Amino acid sequence: FVSSAIKEPGLEFELMHPVVVQRRVIPCFPKAGQKAKTIEEEDLVPSALIKFKPLETDSVVFTGLKNELLEISEPLVNG
Repeated sequence: FVSSAIKEPGLEFELMHPVVVQRRVIPCFPKAGQKAKTIEEEDLVPSALIKFKPLETDSVVFTGLKNELLEISEPLVNG
């Protein structure tokens, strides 16, 4: 996936363990008279975070993600 997402697909990289986010308990069963929230309402979708470290060489330099991915990306916000 990473190779297909970067402008220079021949660039070597290392996958890194993502930072552990603060866990929160989400009730499995709603209280009487309440509707269960969807995973979208709980802001759990999308929930994948991929961190990678480019391994640049004299011949291959990290030039960023493909433009089509940058156009649809959203900033990560601490909150």
